[in-house]
This record gives sequence, C-alpha cells and structure tokens, in this order.
Amino acid sequence: MNNYAQKLNMNHTSFSNPHGLTHNQNLSSVYDLAILSAKAMQNEKFRKIVRTQNHIATIINGKLTRQVIYKNTNKVLGNGFIGLKTGTTSGAGNCISLNFVNLKKEIDVMIILLNCSSDKQRWEDSN
Repeated sequence: MNNYAQKLNMNHTSFSNPHGLTHNQNLSSVYDLAILSAKAMQNEKFRKIVRTQNHIATIINGKLTRQVIYKNTNKVLGNGFIGLKTGTTSGAGNCISLNFVNLKKEIDVMIILLNCSSDKQRWEDSN
C-alpha cells in the first residue's frame, strides 16, 4: 500500500496496516486522501459500490439461509453526491471522503473532511 501511495505521489501518507484502524503510523493528509479518492473513483465497479444505498445479501450456512440488508452509512448520497467513504476512529475522529458531480456545470469535486467533532457535525459540514 505504501508503494502504491508513493506511485500516486501521496507524499504525506504512510500505512501500517491494511484496514486503516487506529495506529500511530497510519498518517495521511487531506490532499493525499483526495488523490486516493479520485483514483478509486476511476474504477467503474468501485463507483457502483460506493453509490449503492442498500444491498441485500443471502447468507447460506449449511441448510440455513437468511437475508441481510447492508445500508450505506453515507447520509448525503444523491443530489450530486455519488459516494465515497465514511469512517470513524479514535485517532482521526469522524471523517468522510465525498465525490460531488454536476455534469451540467462540469463540476467534479472531491470533498475530504477529517476529525469532525461529531457524527452530526460531519453531515452538517459536508452540505
């Protein structure tokens, strides 16, 4: 991951684990996260996943079958917001990476918010 980050010129980023949970060596900047977000949104399958509001999965365990509904935690999907990623850790606080697109006005913007004071503040700041 660190090698790929360097290839993307994410010069203020270092990863110590693949899941991104709190670790004192997991570091990044708003700029680097915008680079990574823009790169991820170039992948059609990724774009489809992050803009999905709900997904129903069938879980099969031997003879038992059940359905689970997964709900996207991104509360601003729609109205031009087409994804991207929410997250909360003790080190980074409430964070969100958003992609806003308005094709009529030729706008395609990445919005990165880090260390919002609360979950509520994250959504207020993103609008």
